[in-house]
Amino acid sequence: MRSDEDEREKLVPKNYDEDEIRPEPVPVSFFIRAFGFFSDAYDLFIMNIINVLLSREFKEYDSASKSRVTTAVLTGVIIGQLSFGYLGDRIGRKTSFVISCFLLLIGSLLCTFIHADDPNTLFWLLAIFRAVLGIGIGAEYPLSATITSESSPKETRGKEIGLVFSMQGVGAVFASLAGVIVILALCQAPYTQSDLDYSWRILFGLGFIPPSLIFYGRLTMKETEFFEHSQHHPEVSKLQLILLVWKQLAGVSLSWMILDIVFYSQRMWIATVLHDANGGSITDRALESIALENLVITIAQLPGYYCAAFSVDILGRKPIQVIGFLSMGVLLLIGGLVYNELDTNPTLLVIFFCLSFFLTNFGPNTTTFIIAAESFPSH
Repeated sequence: MRSDEDEREKLVPKNYDEDEIRPEPVPVSFFIRAFGFFSDAYDLFIMNIINVLLSREFKEYDSASKSRVTTAVLTGVIIGQLSFGYLGDRIGRKTSFVISCFLLLIGSLLCTFIHADDPNTLFWLLAIFRAVLGIGIGAEYPLSATITSESSPKETRGKEIGLVFSMQGVGAVFASLAGVIVILALCQAPYTQSDLDYSWRILFGLGFIPPSLIFYGRLTMKETEFFEHSQHHPEVSKLQLILLVWKQLAGVSLSWMILDIVFYSQRMWIATVLHDANGGSITDRALESIALENLVITIAQLPGYYCAAFSVDILGRKPIQVIGFLSMGVLLLIGGLVYNELDTNPTLLVIFFCLSFFLTNFGPNTTTFIIAAESFPSH
């Protein structure tokens, strides 16, 4: 065991003493790092409401089309995470951060101004444009985590990474709030096809605002000191490095994969599930009630992020993650046993989702992000 550690130290020398880190001014650097996550969450979770709007506007928007459009962004996220994790090490954190922000801008515009002569072509184009947007979203995960880890003192690193990640929750709240406001403003019954079309385009277009606010800041930000120092070390064999850190890599990635299967399978479909629980019929208040219930759930899950962020440096990463996974498992088991009651009672379903997302965020949704950022060397 000690020989592995010695070999790792030879291959991956310490960049410099962590106590000597001089972080950038917190208000500016936090805004630049965290607002990308705000944008990510908005772009991901706005599909909750947009799926319902598209279902009302187009009878051709069946379950297959809905699944294709919804999952396309997740495909892009995977591509973005893998490619920009690599690019961040090759061309630098700053340059990669600028490119990811540009992709968020372009993806939002493409989805907003999309046009096609028939619905099926529209759905295919929307899936492609959502995938482009997803690449930018995925890029933010490794870059934001790494930059925050490399810019924070070790005593408060967990809290700072957790606070950056908490912007996922804030972005989700704003996505739900935007859905409520747009529906109340434009989709009062009896609503028309034009009302629905304007509504989902406006919701996509609002996703352009967050990355536009931070684009200049990313252009002018400094490269992290850890990355600058890592460039003075000899090139490390990737195969040798993987062989040395494969246990950490397997533990971190498998934990995150298990969490995301549960998290996104619920989070991306909340509005659709709520719609079905309400009978799935078009009523005078159906859209409003679905949007409001979705907003209640997203607000209720927000405290979980901050409970994790402010306790992780005290309680530790592992205890919070283990307890979180166990709590989620118990709650989901109960949910499966009483599924028929949840499916026919929207109020109980909302309460279930509120508890589920609070436990997820005050647990593995936050800790998997923090642990991944801290487990591997800068280069």
